[in-house]
Amino acid sequence: MRQKIYRKMSVMRPVVSNSKPLIHLAKIGLLNLLKDQFEEITIPDAVWHETVVEGADNNDAELIRSADWIHVQKVVPSPLLNTLMLDLDPGEAETIALAAEINAQKILLDETKARKIANGLNLNTIGTIGILLKGLQDNKIFH
Repeated sequence: MRQKIYRKMSVMRPVVSNSKPLIHLAKIGLLNLLKDQFEEITIPDAVWHETVVEGADNNDAELIRSADWIHVQKVVPSPLLNTLMLDLDPGEAETIALAAEINAQKILLDETKARKIANGLNLNTIGTIGILLKGLQDNKIFH
């Protein structure tokens, strides 16, 4: 009798980003570190609006807009989102709510208050400095 052999396929969970890591990395010409480290980034509407629409006059907005590996996803209204909106700006609130909703692998946040809330929800946070340190470790940043 033949046995079927099943191979476990690795499916990467999404990575969700707030605006600050995108903006900071774009400003210093290292936005592609995110693609190198995570392949794809998911952002909520509020982050797209903040980085690309409101920042339309900035070069970093164009870099973010043209990155085909950054995807925008609508956040489903929820009690969590409503609660987050009481203490955080719309981008931070939507980023955390989306990360929780889609069971994100990581959430990219720089703001201390938002990171504390995300960590309290058992979300795995990393900030711009962590991305830069990983890039240095991987020799993606040349010194």
